[in-house]
Amino acid sequence: MASPRLRSPFNYYLLDIAVHDFLTGAIDLPYYAVFTYYGYWPLSDTHCTIWMWFDYCVDIIRLWGLVGVLVDCLWAVVWPLSYRLHNTLKKSYVIIISGWFVTYASMLPGFIYTRTHFANQSINRTCL
Repeated sequence: MASPRLRSPFNYYLLDIAVHDFLTGAIDLPYYAVFTYYGYWPLSDTHCTIWMWFDYCVDIIRLWGLVGVLVDCLWAVVWPLSYRLHNTLKKSYVIIISGWFVTYASMLPGFIYTRTHFANQSINRTCL
């Protein structure tokens, strides 16, 4: 975002969603294509763990990005004077980072437990 006119708080929400879409396309979808093409999981447990992490977390973080956009738009429509005076990049950063933090903090314990206890797909060649 080289131009200073593009550095509005709303555009950072859109950038956050674009990053999530890029991560989905670059990391999540190639693994899904391999799994769909072969009909079983031909890769290692590590690749399965990476795929599951991005499959779960990136989609939920994208939803938090959409919630940030919706809250920003609601604030702009319902309280326009307050929005112009108090909407800053710092508040946008806090909302975006809190979405990432809430997702990781809520998903990580269950994900670690599941991957350590139920993630041996080498026997039946699945990735669940």
